[in-house]
Amino acid sequence: MSGNMYPSNHPQIPPTTEEIAVSSLRLLRSKRVGPATFRRLIREHGSAAAALAALPEIAAAAGATDYTPLPRTSCFI
Repeated sequence: MSGNMYPSNHPQIPPTTEEIAVSSLRLLRSKRVGPATFRRLIREHGSAAAALAALPEIAAAAGATDYTPLPRTSCFI
């Protein structure tokens, strides 16, 4: 049997700074971003922060108007 029997929806490497962790959390919790899209965006843009910056343009190309990623303040209770 080949492949990973226990795939994970989490990043392979744990975040090394709070800013990376918050950016990753914001990206994953943004509207219409699930685990597969999260991984694809990280792979395409190199980091969660870069993916967050690109997300409004990506959403606009898909026909969404006034798209904004999850605000930083929404990550904390």
